[in-house]
Amino acid sequence: MSESTEHIRRKIKIAKQLEDTHHELLLMLESLPLSLHNNINLPSNYPSFALHKFVTEYINLVPNIIDAATQCGKETSTYEHISPFIHMAEQFFIAPLSSINHDPDSLLGLLDEAYLAHRLIEEANNQSIERAGYPLIPVDLMRSNIIIHQIIGEPYANELDAIAERLSDQILSYESEYQSEAFAQQVRREKSSGHWDQVWSQWPCVMANSDITLKLLYKRVN
Repeated sequence: MSESTEHIRRKIKIAKQLEDTHHELLLMLESLPLSLHNNINLPSNYPSFALHKFVTEYINLVPNIIDAATQCGKETSTYEHISPFIHMAEQFFIAPLSSINHDPDSLLGLLDEAYLAHRLIEEANNQSIERAGYPLIPVDLMRSNIIIHQIIGEPYANELDAIAERLSDQILSYESEYQSEAFAQQVRREKSSGHWDQVWSQWPCVMANSDITLKLLYKRVN
């Protein structure tokens, strides 16, 4: 656990305390159109509470992914490739962008920042898959990100997507090794050796929760 992720976890804890008092996020989720509820197949009983739980888990996942990616990157000799994306994801929480629409101390504000972090990681993985055949950070965030995109709503979610994509492109343009065959071979070597999967298996909380979409989509509340 780094100083940065400790800071992020403290911010999340404070935001949860504010949410317990003001219920800002829950009220926003209750105001979402029924068309969105039907689109993501929410449970019929208390759908806004299911969404609230999903969003909170989505935010909680950010520091866990950062810690896991940092340790695993160092143990698999891929940290130099992962670290620019990790540092940028941390900065979304430590120094929120001025374009963020909500109070950065609230869960709604942290949702914007978490979405940026998750989208940046998704972009990093897409680029790594394209070049080396494997994701840099082997967690599946796409479906969760799609749901959060719908919750945030357009056009604002599209603006956040554009920020994540632009920053990903900047990182890739500065780090020329992403374009090299040596990078692709290193990732493939770590993956084929079995070391990659072995190291990531040390983080079951990340691997189990990265696809939190499934728990939301298929769980029924009695």
